[in-house]
Parts: sequence; C-alpha cells; structure tokens
Amino acid sequence: MALLDQFIPLIEFIGEKCGQRGYESTVKVVFPLLDRLLYDPNEYIRDKAIFVLKEIRGYVEQKENDFIMNLTLKLAHDDNE
Repeated sequence: MALLDQFIPLIEFIGEKCGQRGYESTVKVVFPLLDRLLYDPNEYIRDKAIFVLKEIRGYVEQKENDFIMNLTLKLAHDDNE
C-alpha cells in the first residue's frame, strides 16, 4: 500500500530533479507495477491502485495518459471484476 502512495510524488520528484530522461525511466518502472497492482488479490490494494491510476493522469505526459486509458479500458472489460 505504501508503494502506491509513492508513485505520484516519485514521478514529480524525478521529473523535476532528473529531467525528461529520469521521468521516462521512472514511468517505465511505475506503470508496469501499477498495472499489476490493479489485479492484486487484495481488494483494498486494487481500489487504491484504481485511485492512483485516476490521480496520476494529472502528473504525466500525454503519451502516459494514453497508456492509462488503455489500462482503464482493460479494467472495464475484465470479466473477473
């Protein structure tokens, strides 16, 4: 759970301190983790991951927003949820 709370501050911090290259490296790590956490067996973690997915849109570039939309669509079509 604490990991999810750190995604947005981490993206902001790395983007500010490390520029575009750091930002891109960070989202390459964060987004696959977020994708996995959206399907965690623990419902509380899944709910938090969905919240972070919604909130993170305001902190990332357009290409990541497109990725977020794909994750959202994947969730919408998940028969297990």
